[in-house]
Formats: sequence, C-alpha cells, structure tokens
Amino acid sequence: MRALIALVIAGCLVVLAPVGGARPSTRKRAAMTPLSFEDAVEKLASPKTRSDGAAALGAMKDARAVFPLVRAYERRAEGLDVTCLLDALHATMPRLQPAELLAQSKEADDRRALFHAMELVPEVRWMSVLEQGASESTGKLQKQALRSLAAQKQTPEWMASMGRLLDSSSEVVRRQAIESLGRRHQDDARSLLRARASKETDAGLKAALEAALAQP
Repeated sequence: MRALIALVIAGCLVVLAPVGGARPSTRKRAAMTPLSFEDAVEKLASPKTRSDGAAALGAMKDARAVFPLVRAYERRAEGLDVTCLLDALHATMPRLQPAELLAQSKEADDRRALFHAMELVPEVRWMSVLEQGASESTGKLQKQALRSLAAQKQTPEWMASMGRLLDSSSEVVRRQAIESLGRRHQDDARSLLRARASKETDAGLKAALEAALAQP
C-alpha cells in the first residue's frame, strides 16, 4: 500500500511540474523586458517609477534621452532625490558627440536644456558649443550657456575660451568672463584680466575688473 501511494504522489509531481523548468512570474517577465524610449520617458513623470525610467534611458545610447532627463530634473519638487536622473545623464552624455546632441536640439528650449545638461555633466568637449551659444544667443539661452561655461572644469581650453569671451562685443558676456576668471585666483587668470582692463571702455566693467584684480 505504501509503495502504491508513493507512486501516485510521484506521478502527480510529474504532471504539476512545468515543461522546461519553472517560469518567471508575470511581474518578473515584465521587469526583464527592456523599456521602449517612450515608456521610459513616461515613467519619469511619477516619483514612484522615475528611477526605472531614468535607468532605462541611461542605458540607451540615444541623444534624445538627454532632454526628458534634464526637464525631469528641472521640475523636481523641493527635497526630492534626483540622484537617478543625474546618474542617467552621467551615463548618457559621455557616450554622445556634440554633433549628435545639437542635431536633436533645433528648438530654442531644447538647446537651452542641452546647455543645462552640459552644466550638469561638464566635459572639455562642450567648450566650443557653449562658447558659440554664449556669443551668438540672447536671453535665457545665452544666460544658460554662460552659466554652463562657468561650471566647466578650468582646463587650458576653458582659459582660452574665457580669454576670447573677455573680448566679446557683448557686455553681458564680458561680465560673466570677468566673474569666472575672478573666482580662479590664479596668475594666469589675473594676466587675462589685466590685459582686458587696459582696453575696457565700459565704466561698470572696469570697476568689476579692478575688483577682481584686487582679490588676494
């Protein structure tokens, strides 16, 4: 009798076992499926799914991902953790060339968002794009380009760019260059500031140059 019961139980186990091994649950199968670009962007709208959307976008080598990530960062609520958005930008931006990013930013606000991304993820490669934006743009676009330039690493390329901006025809641009170089507190920056002070004609900017040069 015991032998018969054991055979019946073994038969039941064979029938109940799924063919090919255990299958993942529906939830696990959904988690294993890569998100589309559109679905990942949609997930950025909710704090509950933002990290999933950001991670998916960060894994894509897609210049389009920069813009929704920056806008999600800009509309963040006070005190909200945006580490996932910054991580995704840091994963995405280094894999892209400036030309790819510019091709996706034909509208003015897209270009502004791109300049903001370059502020959040500074790289030497952005210098020429930002310098051109600062020199040729106006309003919010120029303001963001100048702020992004100020946030870049102070490499020789940055110093050269600041030197050119000191000679800009725009007083707004020259003022930002003076402020950026004034914060450097190094002899190379002072040399550029002194050279500009000798030919600056705007009284307000001359005063700014003198103040920058007077700093220890």
